[in-house]
Amino acid sequence: MVEDQIDDMADDDDEEIVSRSQIKREAHEFQDLGRQIYELPKKKRNTLPLDPLLHEAFAEADRIKSSDALRRHFQHVGKLIRDMNADELKRELASLKRAAHLKGSRHDLLEQAIKGLLNDGRTASEPFLEKHPQSDRQLLNQLIRNTTRAESKREEGAKETPAMKKLKQYLIRIMKL
Repeated sequence: MVEDQIDDMADDDDEEIVSRSQIKREAHEFQDLGRQIYELPKKKRNTLPLDPLLHEAFAEADRIKSSDALRRHFQHVGKLIRDMNADELKRELASLKRAAHLKGSRHDLLEQAIKGLLNDGRTASEPFLEKHPQSDRQLLNQLIRNTTRAESKREEGAKETPAMKKLKQYLIRIMKL
């Protein structure tokens, strides 16, 4: 009889005991996830599989001005996220960030190519033409010449020249970005 009671107590101990600190860490994690989602542009935020209550909570957060009130509000957002599938939200948010990173790296490649072509002119166009044989040598050199000329006349802070736009469009098409 005593052994049965001990076995019952052992079965009760098998349940995972979560410390108060662990609960608080998880709560802060959900709040941070809510803030990351809130800081996304609205178009991207609307693509996420969010509960209608979360959409309302984010709309309410737009109206809140006080930092303390916003902090308390994100505690509420954390509770809403805890009640839904947070793992799915984390995966979707990570995929959005990866897509933004890839777009940024393509933009960096384009900027590096433009900088190299404009600074070195024809000497830089030769390696580019070898790397991208489908490009038109004459057109590329003409675009480089026109862009160099237009950029030298452009004032600091002025908008992008039409020649630079044409060069970018051509490079995007050739580099398949």
